[in-house]
Amino acid sequence: MPQSAWVVLFLMVLPSSTVLNNATSYISFPFISFLGNLGFLLFIRAWERETGREWTLFFLGLVLGLAIYSYTYTILHFTTIFVLFVLAQPNWEVWRGRISRATLKGYLAHRASRREKIAALLDLVLALFLAGILFAYVFGGFGLDIAGHTILQINKLYQPIYQMAVLLLIRVLVYNKDLVSKGRALKLAVGAIQAQTRRRFACALSGFVLGISPRIASILTGETRRGGQGMDMDLDPFRVVRHTWQLLTQSLPEVLGVRKILVESLGTVFESPETILVYTLNLVVLTLVLMSGVVFLWGSRGSFKRLITVRTLEFQPIHLFLVFPLAVFGANIITMNGPLVRYLFPVFGALMVWTALFLDQVRRKSVPLFVILLMAWAGCHLEGYARFYNEAGMMKGFDLVEIPEPLWDVIGFCRDRKIPTAYGDLALSHKATFLANGNPLVSEYTRSAKGVVQKSKSDRIPRFALITPEGEDRKVFHAFLEENGVGFRERRFGVYEVLWDFQGDRAVIEKLRSLIP
Repeated sequence: MPQSAWVVLFLMVLPSSTVLNNATSYISFPFISFLGNLGFLLFIRAWERETGREWTLFFLGLVLGLAIYSYTYTILHFTTIFVLFVLAQPNWEVWRGRISRATLKGYLAHRASRREKIAALLDLVLALFLAGILFAYVFGGFGLDIAGHTILQINKLYQPIYQMAVLLLIRVLVYNKDLVSKGRALKLAVGAIQAQTRRRFACALSGFVLGISPRIASILTGETRRGGQGMDMDLDPFRVVRHTWQLLTQSLPEVLGVRKILVESLGTVFESPETILVYTLNLVVLTLVLMSGVVFLWGSRGSFKRLITVRTLEFQPIHLFLVFPLAVFGANIITMNGPLVRYLFPVFGALMVWTALFLDQVRRKSVPLFVILLMAWAGCHLEGYARFYNEAGMMKGFDLVEIPEPLWDVIGFCRDRKIPTAYGDLALSHKATFLANGNPLVSEYTRSAKGVVQKSKSDRIPRFALITPEGEDRKVFHAFLEENGVGFRERRFGVYEVLWDFQGDRAVIEKLRSLIP
């Protein structure tokens, strides 16, 4: 295992050009991957060490809460930990046996009157409603479609609460004689749980609430009223098959950085010794990862079978590298939009663990072959970097190319005109903040801005400008200015347009700071 760790480090230092580009273009993905992996480490520590478990669980909840607040895609890390925790419980087989149609029939059968049976059904509906609301509040929404037809959609955060209140009122009106007894039964059930277990659960829950508290605060203050699309699934069988094929033949090879050469360059393989070598290296990398996956899954076939059949599973840390990739692949397959390369980014590390374990087996049998495979990996991706940056115009051969940046002209213009603050979209504001170093201060012109503190500073500065890239936002601003009779000046810098010196109703002008939803 120590040898495999060094191999993982080598593979991760030389990732594919696709992973490298995503890591630098989508900063949120490396951040949530770090938090998610930290959550995995804390889970392992909490499981294996009895001492200090309460504090470990608190920090585990804190990390997961912060990760989900940062980006709800970490639901996959949360799901992995939750599944392994549940399946590792000694009483899971007993709980599993109670989840059946017979249990539901028995639950309704002993109800004496029709009112009691209706009330029992309403209790089940209320429980499902509560679970859906909690999911929407934590993870940002939930949607279920079948063949393009919406079955369930929860993303308006306040509406389900009103609906649940109505259902609760109906439940009380239908039958209310058992409410006291149900309260007592719930109290007894909680009291039957060991004090140590209750304390540990409270530690994990308090950490989670603290981590996700910024999201809770935004909901309570009314700043967040919609959960967004959230986890929008489509269980159309044909769509699932199509997404599976897309995952295996397009998205996964692209994440590994080999699809472009293996598919698009197939007709030019034998043009020169160089093209033959490059094609061979890419083919070796793809074969290596695929064989690693097959060997890992075959070696874990017992655990895999118990996982698929939802049987008790004795937890081992290696199970994280079984459940997490399956969760990522499954989520990409059943989501409405299908597998996207950036959504496979978090699983790259797990694939490298598979590959490192396989290479360690190769090393034990043949050190020369082990070295050749490592050299093939390095050669494939080093060539991929050079090709990617040459195609992007950032390199010419092995020389760096200085790319003109229109934002420098925009920043210089704002400084010359003594404009202390400006507004742009999310990407522009982040880039301009880095380049301008606070002069001017560039914030987002959206109502749900990520940089809340920076935006509040900008909002207190009277004189400001708008920096709009090409697209719909620019049209929205021009239409708003024209409709409200606000005068302004404008100037173009490449793809950017600067609007400043606004003349008109001050209240209307102030709306420009947060005009875009």
